[in-house]
Amino acid sequence: MGSFKMVQDEKTSNLSRDVKNSLTSIPILLCCFTAGLIDSSTFNAWGVFATMQTGNMVIMGLGASHQPAGHPRAWLQALVAIFFFFFGALFTARVTTFLSPLRHTTLAFSFFIQTALLVTAAALVQSGVIPGIGHCVEKAHAPSNNLLAAMQSVTARQLGLNEIPTTVITSVLTDLGNDGELFAGPLKNWKRNRRFLAVVCILLGAIIGGWLSRTGNVYFRQQTPAAPAEDPPLAKFGDVVPIAGRMERTDQDFVDGLVIDLFSPSNRTFTVTQNLRPLAGNFVSGSTGGTFMAMSNYSYIIKTSDQAQDLIAKVELPYDPVTLAGAGIEPANTYVGRLSADRTSWAIDETRRNVHVSENKTRIVKMESLDGEFILLARRNIDNANVFVQYGFGETRTANFSGGVGVQEVEFVDGLRFSVQSADPLRLNVDLKFGVAKEMVPSGMQSLYAFTWVVNTTNAQNATLAKADVIFPINQALVQKMAGGGGAKVLPAKRPLGAPGTKAFEVMNRDGFGGALKALASSGGAKVRAAGVEGLDGEYILLVETAGSVAPTKPAGETREGKIGKVSGEED
Repeated sequence: MGSFKMVQDEKTSNLSRDVKNSLTSIPILLCCFTAGLIDSSTFNAWGVFATMQTGNMVIMGLGASHQPAGHPRAWLQALVAIFFFFFGALFTARVTTFLSPLRHTTLAFSFFIQTALLVTAAALVQSGVIPGIGHCVEKAHAPSNNLLAAMQSVTARQLGLNEIPTTVITSVLTDLGNDGELFAGPLKNWKRNRRFLAVVCILLGAIIGGWLSRTGNVYFRQQTPAAPAEDPPLAKFGDVVPIAGRMERTDQDFVDGLVIDLFSPSNRTFTVTQNLRPLAGNFVSGSTGGTFMAMSNYSYIIKTSDQAQDLIAKVELPYDPVTLAGAGIEPANTYVGRLSADRTSWAIDETRRNVHVSENKTRIVKMESLDGEFILLARRNIDNANVFVQYGFGETRTANFSGGVGVQEVEFVDGLRFSVQSADPLRLNVDLKFGVAKEMVPSGMQSLYAFTWVVNTTNAQNATLAKADVIFPINQALVQKMAGGGGAKVLPAKRPLGAPGTKAFEVMNRDGFGGALKALASSGGAKVRAAGVEGLDGEYILLVETAGSVAPTKPAGETREGKIGKVSGEED
């Protein structure tokens, strides 16, 4: 019993004694290895250092100029690291001095605390409380690593090993270079040996830490980028597709490649069905040029649950580049047609068209409503976008309308436009005739232009003409000049082909035209529409009736001159 007590007293006495300095460099060199391991990982994860406060000070200085690029708040991370390092050094020095820094118990307690700090940091990162590598450096890092580094550095100095501070390589390299016995034998200069081993241990720790973080064996679940969210399943025709509200994006792909992409302020739904017998693709309004054709044997009918009018939406229709190439069509000559309200043509809006070649899709964008019927159209034109017809005669100056139930349009170089629905094929030419005699103009009016439009077709009787609108371009500057700052009306007029030079033009149903037109300030091209013209063949003119002039009486004769549309920057 007495001997056991003596052994216990001896152990207690040993723990209260100071350590011998002969082998204390070994744990401190291991601390150097740990410093390299930790610094390589913390810099990779958060852009700051755990041990090297010189680097943190530089990062904090860069913050004054909002650097490093992409991480303008990295200086705050560096400031936190420096603060905790200083606090750790201050705390360790005061506590260990009070307990006697070289005692076995004090050193054991110090390394126990350092181990606990390291395990705590690893646990926080592994559990996802603190983000790891691959995440934003502006997220919180683990300040326990800075406390650990400070404790190691203070311990090395208290053990008298100033040549291996565990945190700074610069001073170690300086001391190596300044050592007069640098090339002495291996057993003749232990300080040199410890400095050299410190450099090797830090470098080795950094290399191993880098490889561990790169392969993911140390940095945990949170460093692995989250798998991208799976795309929603492809919708089938007839499915009820939910629309997210609160202006969150709804991006739905369909089984054939159709894409509906929209933002909505409220929750609603939409459906897409197929029309297997759509209107033929050659009946197009809104765009001119070569003959259009449908590139699909069906169209899409889109319906929202409440006929929404407050959307930001686009519709993407897929095309097959091989099929286009086989038909001699460029992707740039593909269009999305939307069935017109009267269901007689596919309306094309050039300002809303976008061809996405990389995805083989043609879009209609800037839509506020989705409800309608859509189809993919194309044409075999050498030129892209609108193609305008030149005035005169000849094959290249002839507008061709194919017969059928739909509407087709053609536009000439100055903006004169014809919208025609004819049961039989129709060819049309327009020429310009210079000179407007005073006798041709009704009393109280002026001719807007110094020329007339002369229209010839292959069917002068127009027995099969179901619908014909003529849209005339208006030179706003000339109207303003004639109006002299007052009000004015712009009225289309017509007379038969081959009429004597003295025969006056007759206003085309002026009762259908709205109120007086004030001075035009719109920067867009204004137009006036003559709707429901019975016979296209004839000579046309635009007349200006200024405020205070006497209006002519309504002409007799033709019975189907339709009402005149509004003058505006857009066509009706």
